[in-house]
Amino acid sequence: MPPRITHDPTKDECPNYEGEDFANVRDLIIAGHQGGDPLTHEAAANYLKEAWQRNQDKKVADWNTQLQADQAAADEEEAQAQQAELQQRKEREKEEAEEK
Repeated sequence: MPPRITHDPTKDECPNYEGEDFANVRDLIIAGHQGGDPLTHEAAANYLKEAWQRNQDKKVADWNTQLQADQAAADEEEAQAQQAELQQRKEREKEEAEEK
């Protein structure tokens, strides 16, 4: 069983990969780029955004799966509680009828 997700990823925001905080990361991406045309800082930031979004999409899908499983478990628990309550009521009615 995968670990329980405790943070709602639908509220996450993509970091600002164009900012100075990520300049070193963009430099590394640019330096490692293999291709005919040189890579720009904007293109490197876009690669980072795309990677973040792919990861985010997976997190949201996992979150939604967990929510659905939680709802199914809650529905099953409610159904069992209702069944138990119905059974108890039938037993009480039977006992009351026997006492009469």
